[in-house]
Amino acid sequence: MKLEIWIPAHNEEKVILETLVSLQSAIGNCTDMSLGVACNGCTDLTEALVQKFGAKKLFLPAIGKWRTIEAIVQHSQAEWIGFVDAGTMWNPGLWHGDKTNSSKTLASRVGVSRDRLASQLPDWFQQSNLMGFTLPYTSGKMNHLEKAYWKFESTFKKTEEMLGGLVTVSGFSMFFKRAELQKAIEFLHQQFGPVNWLNDDVILPLTLRFLFPEKQIRLYVSPTPSALEILDLGHAADPREKGRRLRMMRGNLQWIRRMFPLFFSARYFSPSRLVIFFLILRKALKVFWAYLFLIFFVLAAVLVSPWTLLLPVAILLVPKFGISFGFAMLASLRAPWELFFPESKDLSW
Repeated sequence: MKLEIWIPAHNEEKVILETLVSLQSAIGNCTDMSLGVACNGCTDLTEALVQKFGAKKLFLPAIGKWRTIEAIVQHSQAEWIGFVDAGTMWNPGLWHGDKTNSSKTLASRVGVSRDRLASQLPDWFQQSNLMGFTLPYTSGKMNHLEKAYWKFESTFKKTEEMLGGLVTVSGFSMFFKRAELQKAIEFLHQQFGPVNWLNDDVILPLTLRFLFPEKQIRLYVSPTPSALEILDLGHAADPREKGRRLRMMRGNLQWIRRMFPLFFSARYFSPSRLVIFFLILRKALKVFWAYLFLIFFVLAAVLVSPWTLLLPVAILLVPKFGISFGFAMLASLRAPWELFFPESKDLSW
């Protein structure tokens, strides 16, 4: 059993080398894992840095991230494929535990040498009903409000796991079985034609759960819990916040318009898919969160509630949060209009 880890990259010279070093450190001497970069229309030094590092490489024209993912799936021969965003930093003990006590203990328990244990994929990959998993999200420069939000989100992820598996994942590190992934991409082509999907971290797990409701997508459990403190330096350093928020909003509207009708079609309707629909409904409603926020804010102001002071204080204390919040709110306010009158402009890199 093999795992190929691929980084879809477009002009990532600032973070690609740091990401490659970090991922290779976590892979260590595991011969069942390999590392590659799919360069998509790069015009900076990304391709040169990848060649210098010596990782597997795919040099592609500027076809966008989604078609880069499709190219990776077609190219790969491994049983598992991982997609990792440039800027992601893994802990060295992610796969086989730390380099000291935990890996020694595990090796002695299963009766193999520590070096041999570290050369194989973890037992996690052997689960028969597992078709995908993701790593928990941690940005390297999160403020307290962002940390609170992602902690809140993690409770919903645990609920999704209890009800059969995740329906969305953290796109900075996601892993899928290639056989099921190929069928999911083929299904999307058959149903909707050559759509340039903007939110791969939603459409891939959602389609997989739709096609294989009996199989699971889960949150990864590391042999060393502290090794799950993964950093996302790419997002933390990304100044293109306005475009990112618009792309996320339009990407969500893509799958809402196309996937929702399938859940209630006579051909695909089933109780297990109905559960998946209600799980993904929360994600869909979040697209229009700004309207709920405005209602809450107006009611709080009418009632002279101290909650009305929370947002201005947060913006004053954390200006970067204010900018991000503002762009997110503007994108959400545009969502109802674009749901029925979608923009044709392509925001994918």
